[in-house]
Amino acid sequence: MTVRARLITAAVAGALLLLAGFSGVAHASVCSLRAVHHLRWTRSPGARAGVLHWRAPHHLPTEAGYRVWRSGALVGVARRRHAAIRVTPRQTYTFTVRVENLVTGHVSVCSASLKRTISYYPPGKARKLVASHVTSSTVHLAWRAATHGDGRLAGYRVYRNTEVLGQTESTRMTARHLFSGQEYSFYVRAVDTNGIQGPRSRIVTIRTPAPAKTTGNATAFILESDGESFADLQRHYMHVGTILPTYFNCTPAGGSMGVDDPLVTSWALRRGIVVEPRFNCQNVAALKAILTNSAVQQHLISQLVNLTTKYGYQGINIDFESNDLSAYRNQLTNFATHFSAALHAQGKKLSMEVSAAYYNQLTGRAGFYDYKALSAVADEIYVMVWGKSWAVSPPGGLDPMPWFQSVLSYVDTMPLKYKFSIIMTFYGFDWPSGGGPAHPGTPIEWRSTRALIQKYHVTPVVDPTADDPHFSYTDSVGIHHDVWYSNRRTVADRVALARRLGMGIGFWRLGREDPDIWGTAGIGGG
Repeated sequence: MTVRARLITAAVAGALLLLAGFSGVAHASVCSLRAVHHLRWTRSPGARAGVLHWRAPHHLPTEAGYRVWRSGALVGVARRRHAAIRVTPRQTYTFTVRVENLVTGHVSVCSASLKRTISYYPPGKARKLVASHVTSSTVHLAWRAATHGDGRLAGYRVYRNTEVLGQTESTRMTARHLFSGQEYSFYVRAVDTNGIQGPRSRIVTIRTPAPAKTTGNATAFILESDGESFADLQRHYMHVGTILPTYFNCTPAGGSMGVDDPLVTSWALRRGIVVEPRFNCQNVAALKAILTNSAVQQHLISQLVNLTTKYGYQGINIDFESNDLSAYRNQLTNFATHFSAALHAQGKKLSMEVSAAYYNQLTGRAGFYDYKALSAVADEIYVMVWGKSWAVSPPGGLDPMPWFQSVLSYVDTMPLKYKFSIIMTFYGFDWPSGGGPAHPGTPIEWRSTRALIQKYHVTPVVDPTADDPHFSYTDSVGIHHDVWYSNRRTVADRVALARRLGMGIGFWRLGREDPDIWGTAGIGGG
């Protein structure tokens, strides 16, 4: 090869190498002019699709479109500089756009991409929260609806002093069971079906006023296991002077077990209601230990006295019952003597339940209680005047008026009659197939009684002698039932008799009774 030929070959090779070295730069320079740029993603809360936006390249075909991909899958061809794309929140996508010549169908190799994790939008803010109708124990809250986010709106969580009070699908809620004379803060957060909460609403702060003091003097048992019992007290407390909440029971060994309910206790005390929790014991072995073993008795008395000072009770109520503990009649009086002395030393009171008797009964269920001796040491004696008919007896009134009158006549002979209160029941019994041991009755309260009357289209009648309402029905399987119960009329008659004889009145128990009872004259002085 000549020198000239070698020089020409070298020059060509150098030019090729130089061109190859600049090819990547040339491609990048070309794509900077022919690729879309400034990709941007937007999506509204709750929308199934978002919008991908971009700016056009500097050089475009005369008829240009844009091919759009979502994570490698073709979405379609857009004529404008944006495209709606369906997405799923919390997933990550790569969006890609290339220019297409709509005349030739040529798609540019120059592309632009945007990687984006799709945000999950929570519900919006509950707006304009307001508090109104503030009482000593309740406040009404209302707000305007929140906008929904990516999930379906499930409702609103209401917070009281930063703790969840409850959840509702409505835009209003009444906060109940507040303490009187206290400050509370409330706010609301919308929540969706995925449990995601929106931003907090404004905070509203209220102060509950001091409650009105009771003017009543009836005694009422509050069944601690039934919230309806406390709700009933809240509705009718102006008739009630003393409550006997069922907080405590005996252990098999004769000790005390149970817990105070601070809501019930403090609510009642703030309204001037006397609180004497019931200590219930119907275990024969435990009763015998309490009455005959001095160490067990002293320990129990110490436990119960300590409860009164710890929780601010005005006293303790003792409910000792058994089918026949008449042999321990004197021991019960001795226990009451020792217990009342311990309570009185702390400025507390003792009240006791006794079974109904119409003479100085020495045997049977009522023989356990020496009315005269117990009333000499206890501060209050509650006579449970019902049970003439019971679960395994034939159907009949629980407190037929002749028998009821005889019990009150006996109480009327007591030298300390003012210490006695007559306790009436609000429930009844439903006996199938004539009752008796083979077909025991079921206790039934007013709400269930009314439901049976309506279901079987029966008309109750009042027995003229017993002064108790009753009715019969045949159930869906053909069994005959007899139902005896109490209502406003029967309670009113018995209240009038007790008041006429100068005796206190009380009820087992609040909750689910005939609501018309509270319109009875003299029921509680409220």
